Amino acid sequence: MDNSFPTMLARDEDVEQVLTDFMDAWKRGNPAPLTPFLERIQNESPEVRESAQLLLVLRDQTLRWRMWSRQRELMGDTGTSPDAPTEPSGRAPLLEDYVRHCSLDGGLESLPPEMVAHEFRLRVECGDTPTMEDYLQRFPHLAPTLSPLLKQLTQELDLPLTTTEVDAPTVIDPALTRLEVPASPLATTLPVSPEEMPKRRKAETDRTTNFGQYELLNEIARGAMGIVYRARQEPIGRIVALKTILAGQFASELQVDQFMLEAQNAGQLKHDNIVTIYDAGKINEQYFIAMAYIEGHSLADLVREKSMSAQRSAEIVEAVARALHFAHVQPQPVYHRDIKPANILLDHAGRPYVTDFGIAKRVEREDSTDGGEDDIAGTPSYMPPEQTYGRDIGPWSDVYSTGALLYHLLTGRPPFLAESLLETIRQVRGTEPLPPRELNPKVDPDLEAVCLKCLEKDRTKRYLSAEHLADDLRRFLKHEPTTARPISQLARFNKWGQRNPVVASLTMLTAALLIVVAAGAIKLFLDQRELTKAETIKRDDADQLAKQQTQLAEAEKKRREDADKLVTQANELVQNQKELVRQQTALAVSETAKRTAADKLVEQQKELARQQTALADAEKAKSTAAETTARKEKVLRDEAQKNLERAIEAVDVILTQSADSGLKDVPGMEDFRKRVAQSAMEQLKPIIDSHPEAKGAFKARARLLVVQAKLLNLTGESQKAVPVLKDAVKEYLELTKAPNGGNQQLLLDLVATYRQLGESLADQAEVDHSSSERRLESVPESLLKDAVKEFENALAVQDGRPASVATDCRWETELARTHQSRCIALIYLKRADEGIEPLERAISSLRDGLDKLPPMAARRDAERQLGSCYSTLAMAESLEESRPSADALKKRLKRLEEAKAIHERLLRDGPKAAETRFDLGMTHYSIARVLTSLALALSDKSQFALAWDKVEESIKAFSVLAGEFPKTPTYEYRRIGALQLKAAILAAQDQNAAAVEILKDAEMDIQTYNDKFTEARQPNLRLRICVSVLELYIAEFSTADILERKSTAAWLKERFGSLRQTSNQGEENPEAKMLESVAERFLAAVSAEQNNQLPKWLSELKSAELDLRDYGKTIPDPKALGEHLRLRVCRETLVKAGRFLKKSDQTTLADTLRWTVDVLPGLTKSKDRKVAEDATELLRFVSDALKSML
Repeated sequence: MDNSFPTMLARDEDVEQVLTDFMDAWKRGNPAPLTPFLERIQNESPEVRESAQLLLVLRDQTLRWRMWSRQRELMGDTGTSPDAPTEPSGRAPLLEDYVRHCSLDGGLESLPPEMVAHEFRLRVECGDTPTMEDYLQRFPHLAPTLSPLLKQLTQELDLPLTTTEVDAPTVIDPALTRLEVPASPLATTLPVSPEEMPKRRKAETDRTTNFGQYELLNEIARGAMGIVYRARQEPIGRIVALKTILAGQFASELQVDQFMLEAQNAGQLKHDNIVTIYDAGKINEQYFIAMAYIEGHSLADLVREKSMSAQRSAEIVEAVARALHFAHVQPQPVYHRDIKPANILLDHAGRPYVTDFGIAKRVEREDSTDGGEDDIAGTPSYMPPEQTYGRDIGPWSDVYSTGALLYHLLTGRPPFLAESLLETIRQVRGTEPLPPRELNPKVDPDLEAVCLKCLEKDRTKRYLSAEHLADDLRRFLKHEPTTARPISQLARFNKWGQRNPVVASLTMLTAALLIVVAAGAIKLFLDQRELTKAETIKRDDADQLAKQQTQLAEAEKKRREDADKLVTQANELVQNQKELVRQQTALAVSETAKRTAADKLVEQQKELARQQTALADAEKAKSTAAETTARKEKVLRDEAQKNLERAIEAVDVILTQSADSGLKDVPGMEDFRKRVAQSAMEQLKPIIDSHPEAKGAFKARARLLVVQAKLLNLTGESQKAVPVLKDAVKEYLELTKAPNGGNQQLLLDLVATYRQLGESLADQAEVDHSSSERRLESVPESLLKDAVKEFENALAVQDGRPASVATDCRWETELARTHQSRCIALIYLKRADEGIEPLERAISSLRDGLDKLPPMAARRDAERQLGSCYSTLAMAESLEESRPSADALKKRLKRLEEAKAIHERLLRDGPKAAETRFDLGMTHYSIARVLTSLALALSDKSQFALAWDKVEESIKAFSVLAGEFPKTPTYEYRRIGALQLKAAILAAQDQNAAAVEILKDAEMDIQTYNDKFTEARQPNLRLRICVSVLELYIAEFSTADILERKSTAAWLKERFGSLRQTSNQGEENPEAKMLESVAERFLAAVSAEQNNQLPKWLSELKSAELDLRDYGKTIPDPKALGEHLRLRVCRETLVKAGRFLKKSDQTTLADTLRWTVDVLPGLTKSKDRKVAEDATELLRFVSDALKSML
């Protein structure tokens, strides 16, 4: 038997029915005899039977001891029921009586120590006086584990220790003892015998009909800790639900604390969907809580038989989520920690109410939400994983439990329900819930996605708040797209991989290797088949050639024979001619004979010519056969080359595309994409080494180099990406020199590679594509010039492409992207005017070409680029004009609104596209900047509110992306930049204190960012944020509370001090060192002001001004930051001096005026026009004041 009894009880439907019938028998008013119920479970398995026997004994003993206590209280009687096993003393039964009379399996030895300890507590609570010594004598075999339990109970119940301690460890898990166990044995009505019922009713009527100002009308419910009555509150006559402690005046301190915790937690919450607490306290030693009376049913009653419709489920859970969000955002947030159907009440109108805040957790704003192992509470089937560990409790925990509630409403069961409590907890911690649609196919996929998002194990993947969950449910009810999308098979595999990273990595690597091996095997098979075919053709050709050669040999033999015949005939002809001559000479042959001989000779000569022609034809046929064989061999070689190119293309498509576009929108896949790209590169190397003539392999390697560089830039490693892209450029240049190397795709890839090389150089130079607050002089100029050169190389390839190369929208898109990146680099080289006009032409060309494209991937890419170019053009124009007019700002705002519309349209088609979501966040950011400038230009405060909404949208977008892609630094960096803009909006409205707090948070975030992303560190950004805080500090120096100023000055001194160290070699940052001295001066001045040491106060401010003067001389300061700060110091010092110096301090006031008269002339000569004008005006005022005073 497990020691964690009673939480480890077998669950069986027949046993559950027996337990229900047993409790129903007690509720009917008579003590139920135990034997019939024990007989009904005899046919169960030994393990189930033993568990059920112990549970029946536990319930029976608890009920009988309670009845014994109430009888003794009401009647002074110590009698017991005749049906119960009893002790000789007349008390209620002990455990030995049950073992003796009920024949329990295993006997006394099988009783767990927790059950013995339960009897000890029960007897104490019912007024009996047990002792530790008695129990250790009764159960000696349990002494090692029982003694610590009894000692703990003795201390908790404030009983005297009457026996020696047994030195043995406790084996019970304290966390499990606080978990709620379904079907508690105490959750029942306490019965009495029929003959005693009238006496008890009279006693209860005399004692409970009037309870203070409440008239008890009837009992509503009775549970493990308390009784709930319907009562009337006098004199107002209000009907309330009155909850009291079941144990009454015998309740322990722990029970009272837990009981009153509900009043403390829920008492501060006034919400339409939360049960209202009217009153709480103690009357006649009885604690009570008075709350609103909800006439209706609990949600558990409605879903006990079947699931609820999706529409109704969403409506109820939306209302619950909004109620919980209200509790979460209180000054002292309250986390319910036990959301389940039983704790949701529905009135007759169907309105849900959240109740039972008995185990809720209330925290101070500065408190941590972490608990400890002893802080576990709740219902396991509905609690989130972190709650099972008792730590990291927060709003996300209630979001999970609300999702579990929605799951139960949709499917008719909770997401996790095992045979034991520990198994349920194990499932909560490590098992994914079944999708609701597998249990109820009628569930809408969007609602299923909302439910499963709440039930994410990783709390960062759940809804950010209960309000976000409620908003998504409202979208579902309005038939609008929800932000939660159905989980794809790839996402499920990704989640499985996150829980099993080693196995997942090996699986994917094995898959990649199998793909490569399969591709190689296919190639080998095709090559072998083609070689076999080639060999067959070659053998057939050889046989044909042999036949032809045989025919030629026979022809040659015949020709020779014919030639021999001709020679013989020629000899004969010669002889004949000789003979003829002789005959002519001698006999004078007639003319007719000579003509006949001549004709015969001509015929013989023609025959000789025909034979020579036949010999020449045979030679020609032999040459033709050789040429045919050579052509067929060339065809075979070309086909083999094509097969090799196809294999290379397969590697490129499968691995390269997987590393690049295939997984770019899948959260958390950055490292895996890198490994896939590296694996593809390793598979290509042996192919290139063995087949140097395979141009496709070199093309694939060039593409892989670009993908690797893109992934390095994505994770902030731009310095490593630059040499990789340079190698890729060399590969593409070699490929373009080859025959047919000037094709469209190859040239387009070369252009894109040049552009990405320029962007990597710009990133290496720490160019920020979204923010103009950074100091432009800090960007290395040489790297930016190199970047511009690479952009111009890309443009040169586009301008110089051959006329034969066809163009399409991809060229226009790449041209616009290149001009955009070039414009950004020129902005930071202070040459923005050089990039604006070319970018406008590229935008116009892209927009014209876009209208001709059908909806497809190329069009979406072009639209996304068009929106991005609009944003960059607006930023370039804002930096070109130092003080833009309202009309110019409105023009930029219109461009940004066009960009926003484009991104939102693209996002509707592809809501998971990370790049589009990022672009939309950047556009919101830029709109917020322009609206802030417009508010200042028009003095229109309403524009500040619009700017605030937009910057909040951008922060939300970047936060979600940073959570989904934790290894991509860009998203977190942009979120911090948006925080700076948020502070700037507050500062523009003179809300400097609030702006300072936001900047302090941003400084802490950038410190965390630098520690996490070492390759993408921003070492100067922390310093810039601290300088902004210093500017705001000086701006409110004359008005802020002295303690607040002192705290901020100390913070600045500590931060500038920590920023002095800039490298591992011990070098110091001179700017941080000087500003630390300035902060130290201000801290000393505030201390002097606090102690009313006015001369010292003025002396420290003078020193601060001198330090700022040195700062302006030593640190490159084209923005005249040091002069701005010096002027503010003078102005704020004069304002402060005029406010707190008394008439008796005329000397110090005169010294202050003289000091400013000495400082201001130098500032009137500032190159910054604003500083010079303000200094001149202030000098005139101070001079007049000094003359008047003297």
